[in-house]
Amino acid sequence: METLRRIFGLRKETSPSDIKKSGIECIVQCLDEGKATINLPKTCLASELYDRVYKELDFQCEHDYFALQFTDFHGIRHWLDPTKELRRQINKRMPGPPFTFRFLVKFYSSSRTTI
Repeated sequence: METLRRIFGLRKETSPSDIKKSGIECIVQCLDEGKATINLPKTCLASELYDRVYKELDFQCEHDYFALQFTDFHGIRHWLDPTKELRRQINKRMPGPPFTFRFLVKFYSSSRTTI
């Protein structure tokens, strides 16, 4: 099975032991198609990932309009909840490590003056 993974570029499913061994390596795809690699402690809240992304991008805009999204093994997209622990949201739900997130616009305002 390991040979098939190498040939086809498949990754092992994430197990709780994979996350417990070390920190969490995250790749964030930005709006401009750039990528940022962020390493976090294994017990951090998702809000720490948000803070690191904002710092990495030197992001000064209203944070409420933007969010991180990930796709699980079934192709279903989920918004990352900043109030919950990061590893609990990604554990057994997405391929990795590294875990890939997309930094996207979550809310649109009907009037530009309210941004």
